Amino acid sequence: MTDQISGVVKTLQKIWEDSWSFLLALSLGSGFVLFMPDNCVSLFGLDEIRKTDRAYFGVAFILLTVLLMCRAIPLVHKRYQGHLTLKRWHKRLHDLTPAEKDILREYLYGKTRTVHLDITGGVAAGLEAANIIVRFSSVGYPAGAQEILCAYNIQQWAWDYIRKHPVLLKDDKGNGSP
Repeated sequence: MTDQISGVVKTLQKIWEDSWSFLLALSLGSGFVLFMPDNCVSLFGLDEIRKTDRAYFGVAFILLTVLLMCRAIPLVHKRYQGHLTLKRWHKRLHDLTPAEKDILREYLYGKTRTVHLDITGGVAAGLEAANIIVRFSSVGYPAGAQEILCAYNIQQWAWDYIRKHPVLLKDDKGNGSP
């Protein structure tokens, strides 16, 4: 019995996940029957159905439209939140310290996605916390008495943005151009 119930639940979940086009078609069809002018409905021979079952089409239209909105609103919200996050990250690139600019110049002018940086330094940790770079490896290697180097990759969004706007990496003296 529980296998049958779980099978029905899985089937309903699958329909819900794949239901965009089906829900849209049903919603548009019921909306057509409800809201089209009488001459258009009569062209399709739906006059009698429209008169006798108008309430059913209305309930179906409202229910299907609500279901579509339940599917669309989270997607729109997620996309908008992603846009706001990217905007905030771009703004962060406009407010870099000179030490952060030095590190990002290594990526840009070295034409590489990976740079080995000291994990004990605060600059790399700050860029990592700002989601500009990410530590590629958890294994570092000593490079001096108190330095431990680790591979850091630049995030795709940051790579694209600094390549489009290399002027962001210039220091106060105007240095930093390729």
